[in-house]
Amino acid sequence: MASPQKENGHIEIANEIVEALMRINLSAYESRVLWFVFRKTYGWQKKLDWITLSQFSKEIGLDRRLIHRAIKRLSSKKMIIIERDDGYKIRYGFQKNYAKWKVSSKEMIVINTDDRVSSKEMIELSSKQIPTKETITKETITKDKRVFNNDSKEMKLSTLLFKLILERNPNHKKPDLNSWAKEIDKMIRIDKRLPDEIEAVIRWCQTDAGSGNGKWGGWQSVILSISKLREKYDTLYLKMNSSKTNDRNYNNRKAIYDFITEEPSAG
Repeated sequence: MASPQKENGHIEIANEIVEALMRINLSAYESRVLWFVFRKTYGWQKKLDWITLSQFSKEIGLDRRLIHRAIKRLSSKKMIIIERDDGYKIRYGFQKNYAKWKVSSKEMIVINTDDRVSSKEMIELSSKQIPTKETITKETITKDKRVFNNDSKEMKLSTLLFKLILERNPNHKKPDLNSWAKEIDKMIRIDKRLPDEIEAVIRWCQTDAGSGNGKWGGWQSVILSISKLREKYDTLYLKMNSSKTNDRNYNNRKAIYDFITEEPSAG
């Protein structure tokens, strides 16, 4: 039977911070990462601590990719502090000044006792926050009517894949790029893929020519549509990372730092 005791170690968090956290919605992964940061810092009476992705993964029990994305999102929300040394070893801390947090209105919930919102309305409001099969289907039907403009990230990523295919095969049939953009939208909105990460995977798979012995033409011969990219995404992501072996420790730390501290693009 578990019998936790305060005397065996505890985390001191100001009530004001707890109240600020109560008012926002974080994903399950973001919350778990944030609590681990609390444990490694406030749990040892420290403001910052050196933490590797391996430590995050081992202690939280999540895949490194999920940790990576959660850190990226918490960083973009200005809820964690990230510092590095010259060797790109990274220290993490919690941003206790909640006035600096960048949380969208969709992620901030304020409920007053006199709102006069019925329980049915509250359930409907909450259901929009949770991606169920039903809500995803409804959103997908609505999204299918959208026409993505050329400046949208969805269209830019779709155009990028087509452009890279054309460099190898100028006669490749032009696809319906708007349909491709809808698939990119699903990857971002439903699969929770990051646009920068999607771009990196697209560029990598279109340069992977296989062994050159004719038996395997590489991923560039397989990924000829966004639907196929979405289907094989996890495999591609792992293959892309496993191919980067030179100067692994330094370069990986640098890439992680650059990725999670990069300012989100406008729009």
